[in-house]
Amino acid sequence: MAETIVVNRDIPDRLMKILQKECAALDRIMNSKVIDNKIKTVHPEFLRKTGNLLWQASGLEPGGLLASLEKEQQRGGILRLCIGHNEPEIQALPWELLFHGNTRLGYLALNPGFTLFRSPGGLNTRPGEQQPRPIKILSMAASPGTPP
Repeated sequence: MAETIVVNRDIPDRLMKILQKECAALDRIMNSKVIDNKIKTVHPEFLRKTGNLLWQASGLEPGGLLASLEKEQQRGGILRLCIGHNEPEIQALPWELLFHGNTRLGYLALNPGFTLFRSPGGLNTRPGEQQPRPIKILSMAASPGTPP
């Protein structure tokens, strides 16, 4: 089975505020109206900056990550990276932009050696308790007579 690294480190308040500010700016750009049929673009440096901030928040160590990646690739697998925070505001961050300047890492979500996914609470969590809901019933009745 593929190795999974869980990212669930607490993010310092100062860094979280910076991340939220950067992500709000990104949302404004992506949600802005198209003017004169111009394609919306985000400067690559802005994406790298946000990705680097996410890297700082993740607590990942590039040396350890590269060693795990190499080991997984020797087995013919893909290294799984789980965003395991419980807090919705941390889960909502654009972890797909996670970036490190090492050429073997780059944007981890685009790197063929990695798969990135979210699992609030990490890998060993049970699904939440289901809430009672009203019963919905779909019924049909037909007459055995001749069709119209």
